[in-house]
Amino acid sequence: MGCLNSLSKMLPEQQTHKCRDKSCTKTFFFLPAKNLHEEIQHGLPPLATLVQPEAPKVKDDLYKYSCTRLCTGLLLLNANDAVKEGDGDRLVRFYNIFTFIFRMNGNDKYAYICLRLKARELALLSPRDFHRLKWNRFVNNQGGYGQNISCDLRLEHINKVTKALIKSQGMQNLTDESVESITKSIGGMEELVQSSLADAGVTKRSGHHSNKHQHQLFHSLFKEVHCV
Repeated sequence: MGCLNSLSKMLPEQQTHKCRDKSCTKTFFFLPAKNLHEEIQHGLPPLATLVQPEAPKVKDDLYKYSCTRLCTGLLLLNANDAVKEGDGDRLVRFYNIFTFIFRMNGNDKYAYICLRLKARELALLSPRDFHRLKWNRFVNNQGGYGQNISCDLRLEHINKVTKALIKSQGMQNLTDESVESITKSIGGMEELVQSSLADAGVTKRSGHHSNKHQHQLFHSLFKEVHCV
């Protein structure tokens, strides 16, 4: 018995609610029970609960814009890095995330393409075929790590060389047979041109576009987000 008394003293004291009627001495542990007793036994209306007004929320549109731009920019940089490294798994995860972003912004065609890729992964293609689709999306012409490009960009390079060869034939010599012959020999012709340029020591500037103010823009966005 002494142990129970000492234990009860250690427990926090429970709040009680006294009846509002002056002639009533009853107390209640639960507030709804007290209100029901007062309404039935004494005819007292229940007390209205006081609702504290919420503090007005301060809108910081600049902060939200900076966070959205920084988050979206990092996702796009992650996708570009996945292409350069030839990481098919990371690129598929990027498409899964941007499916909802495209749909929310009204880009239904892009959202449909991303959704179709997910459908191929889950049902339309076998695991073997989807493995080929996932990893057969990159081309490396220069060799080395981080030098991959997408197959679509490689196709644009081939189209550029093909158009130049067709244009060199002249309009008077342009026929269906000549165009077909050029398209069939485009691979060998491109290798021959690249080999000749390498032997002659002719270098070509890279078509990669760099932003000189990228470092400064990153620090300005970082200050806007973290120094508010």
